[in-house]
Amino acid sequence: MMRRNGVTTKLKNPVFLQKWRYSQVASSCQPTENNMSVYNHILMRRARNDCAAHYAQAAVFQQQLDEELLERLLIVKVPIRRIAVLGAGNPTVVLRLLTLFPGASITLLDISQVLLRRDQQSLAGTPGADVQVRVCELKALPDDDHSFDLVYSNLFLAMSDDMSHLLKEVQRVLRPGGCFHFSCLGADTFCELHAAWRTAEGSSASHVGTMPDMHDTGDALVHANFCEPVMDCENFTLTYSTPAALFADLRANGVRNCLGDRQRSLTGKQRWRRFVSALEAARLSDRYALTLEAVLGQAWKPEKAGQSRLEDGSVAIPVERLRAPRV
Repeated sequence: MMRRNGVTTKLKNPVFLQKWRYSQVASSCQPTENNMSVYNHILMRRARNDCAAHYAQAAVFQQQLDEELLERLLIVKVPIRRIAVLGAGNPTVVLRLLTLFPGASITLLDISQVLLRRDQQSLAGTPGADVQVRVCELKALPDDDHSFDLVYSNLFLAMSDDMSHLLKEVQRVLRPGGCFHFSCLGADTFCELHAAWRTAEGSSASHVGTMPDMHDTGDALVHANFCEPVMDCENFTLTYSTPAALFADLRANGVRNCLGDRQRSLTGKQRWRRFVSALEAARLSDRYALTLEAVLGQAWKPEKAGQSRLEDGSVAIPVERLRAPRV
């Protein structure tokens, strides 16, 4: 069962509303990412590989976001010839992109070779499909500068513990005037798990990852030299009959404790019971709730080359581009 902003809903596409526009003028500070979690990328890749067999059936939330992202692409009218899709697991997205942009070539990237292989097998034999798959790292994308007209990313940013660096990589592989179309997770994500662990042992830092606030994501986009970012957010609440069902669903989606500073020893029965008791105290109508804050957005790489944003947020313009005023 899924609830959106507290209201039970069927999974369907909403109208695209530009609820929040990020202002470059108002942003003069650095992105505040000091609260973001640090991940063990080996464990994260292993979790993605392990969930591959049943990911397509389990990833209901991701598929809902795909539907919304694809609907919003209907307003993109610029020529799209080369597309990068960050994140495997839903080959239907590739087919839908090929329908939206006939003749485009698509490069599918993920940290999981197993997910990529399954998508490649699903897409094999699709008439006219020019699709490549590549294993990538979260620190660097394996493509040349100015390779793509569109980078499509559904929740891929949520796996990175250095969003600013990953956004700079996305900006690097986009051609001037290219579009970054994305979703990520916001700060309210897993708030029930954070609260339960704080009740059980005073802190959730070694158990649950922390996601950036939407405004911090906006800061990171601007400091990565994107322009015209438009973003909106919405809370989804998934409910489960038991804590075991909740955690089984997370594992089926490749979500595990991949924190770099996670506790190495066993949690212990007493602490686990305190945690489950705290979850029970926050139940909704006898069901266990899990909040996911979805942030959906779009940003563009500037058409003009040569401008770059410095560490203090100012824009550097080469001297050769300055001209004396006409008399």
